[in-house]
Amino acid sequence: MTQDTLNARYRTFQKSLSSVDHELLDAFSPPLLLKIPDDWQQAAHRVMWIGQETADWSWEGKQLKADGVDWDYPDIMSLKDFAENEISLDALTYGYGEFEFAANHRVNRSPFWRYFRWTMDEVRKHGNVSAVWTNVVRSSANSDQGYSLWAVPDTLRAEFLARQRGLLTAEIEILQPSLIIFVSGPHYDGFIGHELDGYKSVALAPFTVRRAARLLHPVLPENTFRTYHPGFLNRNELGFSPIQAMIDQYSRT
Repeated sequence: MTQDTLNARYRTFQKSLSSVDHELLDAFSPPLLLKIPDDWQQAAHRVMWIGQETADWSWEGKQLKADGVDWDYPDIMSLKDFAENEISLDALTYGYGEFEFAANHRVNRSPFWRYFRWTMDEVRKHGNVSAVWTNVVRSSANSDQGYSLWAVPDTLRAEFLARQRGLLTAEIEILQPSLIIFVSGPHYDGFIGHELDGYKSVALAPFTVRRAARLLHPVLPENTFRTYHPGFLNRNELGFSPIQAMIDQYSRT
């Protein structure tokens, strides 16, 4: 359960991009790469929070320094920059740690991060917590049509999914979280299936399987769940209730 082990898998991914056409590399943002928290292994509750994809996960030194981030790396603005600069792996894991779950970022009050903090507060009632955040899709699209994989042509989408396959599995196997919550919504289930072939979804009572599900797969811990993205939860009558049901279920095991 070490950063070096995780970085070795990230390095394999980085090297695999050397043979990729520049059209694909230019079409995506730099990838989200985790930095394992110092308190992870000792925590009573290790929570992995999994979203959809990043929105503008790029790193420009001039702006970062203006924001008070001590950034001594080259600019990393695309998947191409990540592929072509070996040091970018160290840079992105460093940036992940500096981001601190949007603690001082303009998106701090977004539904995604508010629900994340509420979840940690609820789990913390049962003991000390450490958390990591990752995504179903490793990079966002650099497209005028949006950030999701649907914003790029089918061929680029398929190629990117093939290249990122195994990264999420490696993170789960290396970190061994005790609780995983996918807040990716049912429309991303196909992308989860591309990563975790043959996984199954079982409705978490009293919700329908689309609203809240337990996910079953040999790689996943017993307490793995999926619900809607917090932006959607925040706009309808569900609110925090599906996630609360997941935490309640987790606390009983």
